[in-house]
Amino acid sequence: VSPGLRGHYDQNLFYIFLLVILSVLFLRHFDTGMVDESLYGVAPFVSESGGSFVASSELSNESYSENGDTISYQYGDFRFALYDGLWWTAVYLEDRNTILQVPLHYGALDIEHVVFSGELDLEFDDDADIYIAIDPNVQNKYYTLALSEINFNLVKGIMRRPVAGCTVSHEACTEREVISCSNNPDNLPIIEFVLEEDALNGRGRVEFDEMCIKVIGNEDELLKAADALILLWYGII
Repeated sequence: VSPGLRGHYDQNLFYIFLLVILSVLFLRHFDTGMVDESLYGVAPFVSESGGSFVASSELSNESYSENGDTISYQYGDFRFALYDGLWWTAVYLEDRNTILQVPLHYGALDIEHVVFSGELDLEFDDDADIYIAIDPNVQNKYYTLALSEINFNLVKGIMRRPVAGCTVSHEACTEREVISCSNNPDNLPIIEFVLEEDALNGRGRVEFDEMCIKVIGNEDELLKAADALILLWYGII
């Protein structure tokens, strides 16, 4: 690898590791209160049946912008609304008696094709730390966005502490543990992101394997798989 390209890799890894660290240090200060109804143009309330966020409205279950695109819809007990390029919903966190606003790049209807397989060990949830296995040789905006959205929801919603690691040895990873789903001698909980072309005929997927979660996809399908995992965590899908 040329010195210039190596420096570009190192810079990319620096920003990814910084993202994980900032997730732990600062995301705890984000507002988790009730969603401002002006955001959606609908009035939020908590469902008596499941405690989930629902948006009541005099409108039908689907609303449309002037050009005909869907801008909000009901998905079970949850309302999704498009605002500023992101799909927003909210979930009630019973253990903290609060409502968390959740912005994602894809809503529930966008990720129904994502494939889930396998099972996790019960011990996966024993530790507060969860390792985020990052491929130091990947430079891809969807990869970084998937990391960002998983990190946010681990900290704010799932109450786990992400710890950045590298899937392979790399000079930019000298102070990071080399860890992956296939290299986990201490049986630690891991989420590994895999950018894979033509993954499952273009469909993103999430694989559970004992102490490991693999989020797999090509470009936007990787991000869809990450968002599908988040919505599964919250019991939306």
